Amino acid sequence: MKKIAPVIFFILIFTAVNNSLLAQASLHFNVGYLFPLFGSELNPYNSSITGITSSDIHSSWGKGGSFGASVDYKFNKYLDLEIGATYRYGSSVSYNDTIGGLTNSTSDHLRLFVFSLGDIYNFKCHKSITPYLGAGMILGVDDDVIIAETSNDDFGNSTIFNSKLTCSPAFGAYGKFGINFQLSPGFSFFSELSASVLSITPENLSVSSVNQNGTDITNTLMPYQQETEYSKTTSNQPFTQLQPNKEMTQSIPASSWGISIGIVFSLRATPSPKEKAPANN
Repeated sequence: MKKIAPVIFFILIFTAVNNSLLAQASLHFNVGYLFPLFGSELNPYNSSITGITSSDIHSSWGKGGSFGASVDYKFNKYLDLEIGATYRYGSSVSYNDTIGGLTNSTSDHLRLFVFSLGDIYNFKCHKSITPYLGAGMILGVDDDVIIAETSNDDFGNSTIFNSKLTCSPAFGAYGKFGINFQLSPGFSFFSELSASVLSITPENLSVSSVNQNGTDITNTLMPYQQETEYSKTTSNQPFTQLQPNKEMTQSIPASSWGISIGIVFSLRATPSPKEKAPANN
């Protein structure tokens, strides 16, 4: 599903806007910031290239900026069906370790599309202010982690590794609470607090470039240094430097809570003057 996630979502929007459900639908746009959900920690993947494991370093990918859109279909004045998509970006993790004479400094940057399907319950307590609760399922796709690692040794050598970690699609769940402020019949503003539970699973780590003391040495790497394949089971094949490295995979937490604001456009058609005028007998 690489690179087609945005296309899928816009097809969903196009379908919703161009069918008979138009009169009951609304289009939402939002922007926000995410923070790690309590307990959502990871042990960074930095052992495949250098052979070093930072087991004492923990952080999270469940943070960073986000923006997205959704289509809501209103069954009645209380219940909505929501289909949405969010792009999470800037979810970075930086860490350092020193083992023997080698010092590593690594920065990981997560890019993730999250699709959602859920229900919204509206509390009608005021004609222009509507609190609401929402919950549903999410699917994370096009998971890419951009990794930049710098290693320095006691001999004065500095090596910069640039690589990309790709992950499997991941299912999770979300919940949220918000307040909608009606500004006009076809336009409103909202603010909400949300939380999502999601873990991603690495599939492949590929090295894009390696620079040592200012010289590109990417072409000198053996196949096992250029690529790592992750699987849930161990391989019985003997190790060889002429094939990609094999490692056991593990789920990496990307759960988060966040605050967002947004705007809502009603897709209800406005009656024309002729439709408003009484019929002549």
